[in-house]
Amino acid sequence: MTVKAKNQLKSFATMLSLGGVLVVAVGLIYLFFTPKVYQSSVRIRMRNWANSTNDVHSDFDIGAECQAVRSDSLLDESIKNLGLNELWGKRFNQSIPLKPEQSRILLKSKTNVRPVPKSSLMQIQVASDDRDETAVIANEIARLYLAKRQAQHQALNAERLAQFRQKWEEKGQKVQEAQAALDKLYLDITRDRTTNPATMYDLIQAKRVEWEGHYIEQRDQLAMLKAMSQEQLKRALPTFETDTNSLLTAALTQRSKARTDLIIAQSSYAAGSPELKHAALVVDELDKTIARTIAGIMTAREDEVASLKSAVDDMDEKMKRAGANRREMAVQDSNYAKARQNLENLKLERDDLQQKMEQEESHNAIIPTAVLAEIIDSAETPKKPVTPDGKIAASTIGAGSFAMVAGLILLFMSQKPKPVPRNN
Repeated sequence: MTVKAKNQLKSFATMLSLGGVLVVAVGLIYLFFTPKVYQSSVRIRMRNWANSTNDVHSDFDIGAECQAVRSDSLLDESIKNLGLNELWGKRFNQSIPLKPEQSRILLKSKTNVRPVPKSSLMQIQVASDDRDETAVIANEIARLYLAKRQAQHQALNAERLAQFRQKWEEKGQKVQEAQAALDKLYLDITRDRTTNPATMYDLIQAKRVEWEGHYIEQRDQLAMLKAMSQEQLKRALPTFETDTNSLLTAALTQRSKARTDLIIAQSSYAAGSPELKHAALVVDELDKTIARTIAGIMTAREDEVASLKSAVDDMDEKMKRAGANRREMAVQDSNYAKARQNLENLKLERDDLQQKMEQEESHNAIIPTAVLAEIIDSAETPKKPVTPDGKIAASTIGAGSFAMVAGLILLFMSQKPKPVPRNN
């Protein structure tokens, strides 16, 4: 190697070594002298108002929710709950509590709220030179936000329920008015046909209206009873005053006493004893008697409804055989039928509203506050600072050390003496 080449290599090696030293120094300064900043974060998943099982990033403005988290009212409440005015006053203001406006500005500078791209998640990040306060502040902000959303949802549920109730009451009022109109129409028809020369058709028609009303009442009552469970029938049937139901009441009274005797026997005698078996047998026999009695009552009611239906049908046949109707009577009958159908429709609409209202009340009882936002990752006290970044510092120091060693090797190579030729 020529002298010029050696000099160039030596110069490059020296610069490389010094550069490496400089890079190592920068890395060490960054690592040991950069103020430490810690960061904690909370992640919240958003839910749809209508269905708490559906994510909302497709139809819900998460950006607006991020602004709600950073609102002055929510941050001020966080400051108050955590006592940050006094805490930061001791740290930054010579133990003089900060004003709420000062604490709010400071908290906003420490807090970053952003939506997570392509998801239904919102992230609340809090950075501070105090390791412990980051997680405490982030969790408190998230808690207050969830409480706010749940309160809004409760208010919405209450409003929806109030709307259902108002519609149900309005429909109930219309049912009462329609019933009154139907009763008046029935009285008008009856009065008109009793003040005029009576015809066979008039008498049959009046009787048919009476029997049909009784049939509809008994039919609806039977449908209600059939929809009940065995236990509900035990409570409902005794309220109807018939001789058959008196038998059921007596059986239920005997069973209640037998159940009491069985409980006493269970506490007084050993399992398998004759007294205990006898007490259990009495209860079992009474249960069978009650079941047979209920079945008999229901059969009797079905027969009664069928008999009433047959009587109404028989009246229809007699009306057909009674002769031609007068136009006025046909109009009256048509008006009565329309009024009755209108009443039935109103009752159906009222009952449908009542069912929806009961479902809404039941849903709110099971899930009083359907969560529209839920915390999926709570903030934890950070173990390492985010600044200075240890990986960046290590990379910088490593690169500088490598450059420094490489420069020293090249410097050593540039100073290696040239071999002296041997004489033969």
